Amino acid sequence: MMQAQLGQTIKWSRRTVILLDIVLVLIPFLLLAGLEIYLRHTGYGLDERLFIPVDQPRERTATTYQLNRELYRKYYPTNDPMVKGLIPPVRMKQQKSDDDFRVFCLGGSTTGGPFPAILNELLIRSEVNRAVEVVNLGIITFNSYQVLDIVKRLPEYDPDLLIIYMGHNEIYGPLGVGSKVALGTSRDVINLVLWLRKFKVYQLANNLYSSLRAPPADHSGKERSPYKRMVNSSIGPRHPLRAQAIENLTGNLHEILALADHHQIPVIVGTVVSNLRDWRPFDSEPPPESLDVGRWRQLLKSGMNAFEGHRLEEAERAYQKAIELFPDHAQTHFDLGHVSLAMGQRDKAERSFMMAKDLDVLPIRAPSAVNEAIKRVADEADIVLADFEAVFRDHHADTVMGKPVFFEHLHPTVPGDYLIASHLTNVIIDEGYLCLLYTSDAADE
Repeated sequence: MMQAQLGQTIKWSRRTVILLDIVLVLIPFLLLAGLEIYLRHTGYGLDERLFIPVDQPRERTATTYQLNRELYRKYYPTNDPMVKGLIPPVRMKQQKSDDDFRVFCLGGSTTGGPFPAILNELLIRSEVNRAVEVVNLGIITFNSYQVLDIVKRLPEYDPDLLIIYMGHNEIYGPLGVGSKVALGTSRDVINLVLWLRKFKVYQLANNLYSSLRAPPADHSGKERSPYKRMVNSSIGPRHPLRAQAIENLTGNLHEILALADHHQIPVIVGTVVSNLRDWRPFDSEPPPESLDVGRWRQLLKSGMNAFEGHRLEEAERAYQKAIELFPDHAQTHFDLGHVSLAMGQRDKAERSFMMAKDLDVLPIRAPSAVNEAIKRVADEADIVLADFEAVFRDHHADTVMGKPVFFEHLHPTVPGDYLIASHLTNVIIDEGYLCLLYTSDAADE
């Protein structure tokens, strides 16, 4: 009889079985939630705050925010010593009054230069009777992924205007399609991973995985530049990764503008500029096997000799014939541009210099497709476009943009930053952004 009882199967009600199944499914999630709470309580992993409060002992009633200096850790390998100094010591007021006009400038290292500080001074001198605070969030190597991630957290800091100047780092910046820290090419996957990196459990798992597969530490001192550390390989002008980079930029920019619109934050987006005249392509496509390389090289040599001898028409013919043989060689277009410039053919020279930049197989300078995408998105979203490319072109009425408004390939000098800041000042005043507060107050009355 006991054996019969032991052999009986316990019959659960359908409701009980469903409840047990739910409990069994929830147990792993409850364990993960408990681990997440524990890790947060112990302060493990990344500090997700964008700004950190900083006390000022001499001014007991006032405090400031400082940009989180660990911000880079979300986008770079944590064991890379070269990126620890990327985040600048940016500060802003913690308490913002109704009369304050707070502007955030976002982008890469070109934004991180002097133009936000010049803009701040020009706006103060514009006699608008408002306290102006321009906060520079331009960070070396950052691209649209990081800008989008930052914009998601900006509404809590009460911005009155966002200025976005980005585009040069879309290919080689962190998480870009050609970056050494890429996460594939899908924008949705990359942004999903960035979202997951907010959770301490994910950070713990990622750190454990990274420690198991980490390569030996490199103490050779090579690749001291963050840019050299980021470039994974050359990417030719017709490589599909270029089109993917533009698609990702477009998607990220649309999302940035949708977030700003949702929070009713005005946005100015700008086209990017680079040194066309005085910076040769970083590298050019090698000659294809089908090319008559001997004849092609002879044409290049003839063009160079004729140009040095001031026989400009002869140099032009030689370079044009070389381009007919091999249209994708960036350096040839650059050399032809200088010939056209010497002949006084500015527009023709600019087209050649632009083609040289677009054919560069190390596209560290933003290809023309970047500005085309920026203009297209600005038009579709009906937001204000600051066309800095046109501003710099007008500044170089008799030549093609280059020195002295650029240091090197894309970073403006102080005069170049002044061009950007002064144009932005005019746009801000003409659009009435500084008067929005008073217009709103008058309507309420």
